[in-house]
Amino acid sequence: MTHIGLTAKPRASLLAGVQTMMAEIQGLVILLRHWRRMPDAPPSEFSPFSAHENRHHRFTEAEIEEMRSGLRRMSPASYYSVFPEEQPGPR
Repeated sequence: MTHIGLTAKPRASLLAGVQTMMAEIQGLVILLRHWRRMPDAPPSEFSPFSAHENRHHRFTEAEIEEMRSGLRRMSPASYYSVFPEEQPGPR
């Protein structure tokens, strides 16, 4: 047992989960930044991960909204770095 009561296995599992979430956030930031620059480009033009899926059509509005809401939920700071115009002002 560690000092907070976790064994090594749950800690490793927790770390893997955090790393997976960080990779997902980074991927969403990259995709959304490219999408903002080239909204009509197919995903295969700027994502090696989408190229193997034969994604030769542009993202749908539903796909973009799903990526935006996921990024907003997981990392508001990253979301506002991609969409600074949506950042709430001071209260």
